Amino acid sequence: GGRGSLDDEPPPPAGERRPLTAFRLATYLGVVEASVLLAHNATLLAHHGADRLYFRSIREHGSTPSTVFSIYACLWAADLAHALAHYALLEAAGAVSIAISRGVQMVFVVGISAAAFCDGDAAQCLTPIKVVSVTNVVAGIAFYARGSAGKRNTK
Repeated sequence: GGRGSLDDEPPPPAGERRPLTAFRLATYLGVVEASVLLAHNATLLAHHGADRLYFRSIREHGSTPSTVFSIYACLWAADLAHALAHYALLEAAGAVSIAISRGVQMVFVVGISAAAFCDGDAAQCLTPIKVVSVTNVVAGIAFYARGSAGKRNTK
């Protein structure tokens, strides 16, 4: 398998274990998470009953169980696609590059939220803690960029 592929490596020789790739780790974590959520919901369902937990509320809001199920199925498919893309990108680009891009994303989200929504929602306004957080992220990105540039110049 080529770099950046999800999990297309040939099987290892007999007696050897496959390396734990980002994709495989994500798959294992997803199975555990889904199992815990399924057990939690099954316990609630057994204790409270489907009508009390789900159907009554769905009908009160003018929907049907099949519509809600369809929407959840679409959400599940979108979440799956997002997770697969994220781990494929993580494997191809590396964890540090992804962390840097998330930092840049956070700076823009905080800035745009404050500029666009502060007037209508006080939670979107800049606070001292948000300023400190953004400053730390920007400083981390700058230090990383400076260190990376220094390494490239010495090669």
